[in-house]
Amino acid sequence: MTRWETVFHLQPTNRTILFGILLCGFLLRVGVVLSLNPPAESDDKEYEELARNLVEGKGYTIDGMPTAYRTPGYPLLIAGVYALLGPSDLAVRMLQILLDLGSCFLLFLLGRKLSSDNVGYIAAGIMAVFPSQILYTCEFMTETSFTFLLLLTIW
Repeated sequence: MTRWETVFHLQPTNRTILFGILLCGFLLRVGVVLSLNPPAESDDKEYEELARNLVEGKGYTIDGMPTAYRTPGYPLLIAGVYALLGPSDLAVRMLQILLDLGSCFLLFLLGRKLSSDNVGYIAAGIMAVFPSQILYTCEFMTETSFTFLLLLTIW
C-alpha cells in the first residue's frame, strides 16, 4: 500500500461514521452562517478592507494608508475569493466552512495515527460540534485558516 492508501483506507462502516461527523459539522456551520450573517466589525472589518483594496489595485492599505499592522496571508486569501467570485461575504464564509471541515478531517487523521480510529472519530466529532469553532466560520478572522494550516503542518 502507498502512503495515501494507508491514510485514506477505511472500512465502509468507518467511512460512514466519518462522513456523518463531517456532514453534521457542515450542516451546523451552514446553518449558523446563514442565520447569523454578522456584519464586519473590528479586526474582520480591517481584513475585509485590506482584501477589497488589494483586488481594487489600491495596495495593502487601510483608510488609504499602507499598513504593516496585519499579516498579509489571510487578506490575500479573501482577496483571492473576491477576485474569483466578486466581493461575496458568503463565498468567504463557505471557504472557511470547507477549511474547518478539513481541520476536522485532519484531526481525525492525527488521532488515528497517534492512537486509534476511535480516538480520531472522537476528536473530529468534538471539533465538528464545538460551538466556538463553528462561530469562527462566520467571522473574517484568521483562526479558521490558521487551525487548518497548523493541523496540516502537524500531520
